[in-house]
Amino acid sequence: PGDNVQIPSSWWMIYDAEMEGLGDIFVYGVLEFTSEKDTLLGANRIIVVGGKIVIGWKDAPLKVKAKIKLTGSQDDKEYTMNDGTAVGSKALGIMGFVEMHADVPDILWSTISEKAAKGSSTLVLKDNVEEKWKVGDEIAIASTSFLPQQAEKRTLTAVAGHTLTLDAPLEYDHDYLLEEINEHRYERTAEVGLLTRLITIEGVEDAGHSAKYGARVLISDYSQRNDDGTEDFYIPEAMIQGVEFKNSGQQGYRDYFDPRYSLALQNTNHENPSYVKDCSVNVGFNHGIGILSSPRVTVHNNVIYAPMGSGVVTNSPDVDIQNNLVINMISYGNYEDPVEQDNYFMDACFETYETETAIVKVILTQPPLLNLFY
Repeated sequence: PGDNVQIPSSWWMIYDAEMEGLGDIFVYGVLEFTSEKDTLLGANRIIVVGGKIVIGWKDAPLKVKAKIKLTGSQDDKEYTMNDGTAVGSKALGIMGFVEMHADVPDILWSTISEKAAKGSSTLVLKDNVEEKWKVGDEIAIASTSFLPQQAEKRTLTAVAGHTLTLDAPLEYDHDYLLEEINEHRYERTAEVGLLTRLITIEGVEDAGHSAKYGARVLISDYSQRNDDGTEDFYIPEAMIQGVEFKNSGQQGYRDYFDPRYSLALQNTNHENPSYVKDCSVNVGFNHGIGILSSPRVTVHNNVIYAPMGSGVVTNSPDVDIQNNLVINMISYGNYEDPVEQDNYFMDACFETYETETAIVKVILTQPPLLNLFY
């Protein structure tokens, strides 16, 4: 425990264990998680330099569980790459390639089809999710009031057709209203998003989230000067589908040059565009997903619950952001009810800066905010 590990560039390692307590893992070759059994890997940092991490393939998505648990605290010594890229601690830093694909149900979020009253332990959905959502899965339920903090998270104890049974009664009403005005039907309802995925990247919790310092995943470019005077450049590529980012993001690091979000893609390869699909953010302490200087990235069908900041942030051209559900976006200035009169951060469910030819088709929950800055 606490040992550092190095995977040389000539290795293709298949990981098939459950191991925690490691220090830093450096991947110069390939680290692939087995598809034959559940796996767990716990470390302070995992850093991929020109190598690749694989957890399930696009044409053979993972059907077992794989978890990466990242440990550490904001008091740990900072880790910075030779080119100045800050990785920090409690981090998965990928200056290379990542391919993560897990089997996901074809319904990742739905809406209630009748009112769910305070004190009830059941929800009735519009869609039949039996054999899709499982006992033990976590879900997020959107608020239907003007108070976004009335969103709730629950664990499923039973799934029968359209009906979900919850592990605890609801603390708030979640309304359903259907009206017809001038031959147009209007529906007010609560969205319900599935948070659990087979692949999990999780920050080990401190007591009560007091430090607001979760795991961060950075996918970034990297340059390295060699002893002979030559220089190597690594342009990252990310194919991420069906991953849960749990207890993630690190408070205070919001700058584009050091984006410690739940997931940040920075300067990715525009010739072989990256994507983030069918994933979830399950409680975050910074922005949820950041697409920074990364053209042509696809962000589809993700469920983002309780980020401290915006759900999705981008300053990149030709991004495609569609059918993502954001529930309970928490403004940076009032997390746990502080009063910060001089906090001018303009967080939103979806936030774009100087973005050209972006496709943005969004599902806005409480609060219904979309920021566009040009």
